[in-house]
Amino acid sequence: MSAQEFLVRTRIQAASQALIETNAAIADIAIMHGFCDQSAFTRQFSRHVGETPRVFRQKRIRFGNEARTAQRPIFNKKCPDSPRRGEARSSFLE
Repeated sequence: MSAQEFLVRTRIQAASQALIETNAAIADIAIMHGFCDQSAFTRQFSRHVGETPRVFRQKRIRFGNEARTAQRPIFNKKCPDSPRRGEARSSFLE
């Protein structure tokens, strides 16, 4: 993983927390976490997480804290040592 990729992932991780824990506008969250605008943030977020920031937030609001504590990574990329179906997984956000 390149330094730039690490930086983007770190920013998306922090922005994911902000999407869940605050009611701030997505555009404001994008700027606060180092993206030049909401469009760039949405593109990168969708690439890494697999859904738009709006959908990500709506799913977590609809299901409340259960979604925040769900034990699954938010990134689309599968880990080589990912557990089999039904086994516990550690959350990327924790």
